[in-house]
Amino acid sequence: MIITYVEFDNIYSFENSSLDLTFDRAIRNSSIEEEFIESRPNFKFKKVCIISGANASGKTSFGRALCAVQNFLQRKSLTEDLLSSVRNSDQYAKFIIEFVTLNEFKLHRVYVSFDSKKIISLIYVNTRIGKNGSAFTVRKKLDEIYKNKTAPRFSKYLSYDITKDKEFKIISSTLEFSRLDFSNSGWIYLVSENHFSSKPIQLTTTNLMKSILKTFDPNISDVTAITSKSKGEDKPQFDGYNIKFDNGDSVLVDKDGKTSNKKRLSRGTFEAISMTELIARVLRDEGENIYFLDEGMAHSHTEIEQNVLNLLIDKLSRHSQLFYTTHNYDILDMNLPVHSYVFFKKDENTHIIAPELKFKKNDRTLLNYVKNDVFCTLPDVTGIYDLLTGSN
Repeated sequence: MIITYVEFDNIYSFENSSLDLTFDRAIRNSSIEEEFIESRPNFKFKKVCIISGANASGKTSFGRALCAVQNFLQRKSLTEDLLSSVRNSDQYAKFIIEFVTLNEFKLHRVYVSFDSKKIISLIYVNTRIGKNGSAFTVRKKLDEIYKNKTAPRFSKYLSYDITKDKEFKIISSTLEFSRLDFSNSGWIYLVSENHFSSKPIQLTTTNLMKSILKTFDPNISDVTAITSKSKGEDKPQFDGYNIKFDNGDSVLVDKDGKTSNKKRLSRGTFEAISMTELIARVLRDEGENIYFLDEGMAHSHTEIEQNVLNLLIDKLSRHSQLFYTTHNYDILDMNLPVHSYVFFKKDENTHIIAPELKFKKNDRTLLNYVKNDVFCTLPDVTGIYDLLTGSN
């Protein structure tokens, strides 16, 4: 699955907030290779989405909502994460998700409105992506199907609305939608928590864990795997890792990511333990995959953050996508296309700002624009200033 467009309304702090993950203009000498569908060179999609914004601007909520939508596409039912995200109970919430599947070269779009208990209406359309098709031309075909409520050859349209349709149509449309299979992809979301949380470390290798942790904490001398062998078993079972320090201390990390002594690890090193699983997935995975890393290196040196991010981008498989949220301004100065960045700004609602719509040239320095508040995304520090000047 390649996500090409997402829109949220009345979900968390999002009100008619949309993010387009396609672009139409080829970037010369781009640092990100092959941002187009294989054998469909005119259909360009963003492989990397760096989300930048102030505290409480909606970055984590966006990750939670997007993960919940992916779970919906897999299960064909709303999870509690989405049902509990409805902001105003007097109005329906809505999401639109558009995505590509490569098994038949199709572009899909799903419209769902719901309240805090159930789906109210659902519309699903798809159409084939021709060899010369671009995101713009194929979307026009989807728009026509949506408008006319009929599907031509190699396309599909189905819908239901529980407030208007009869029960048999609702049941038959629900059954037809449930039979659709979008599962030819995987995803992993590491969303920031307000407390230390543990994540399983099932794919991480000893060499990878050692390389990452020794980068984050130079006082770590070695990382070794912990295994056990039960009676009758041919191969030992992996139980976790032993992290050794120069001063003789050690910390045990089990396969569920739980540590024997959290206080011995810095916050950045603890976060790195969970992040290694995502890195391991990126290094191993093939096909169409979604990775979402939310403030995964907020407590790390900027040089480390840039290098890890470069590693993730470089090792992305051909049709995978990486979403990465950060506060770090230095990330804006990396050698990435302008369209790889997006800014979140929150007043009463969260606004999503695509910088490539502000200017077209790719040789602009985003960092200077942000520091000069061209996108109006800098936090309001009036309260701090008033304390500083004694005005409050």
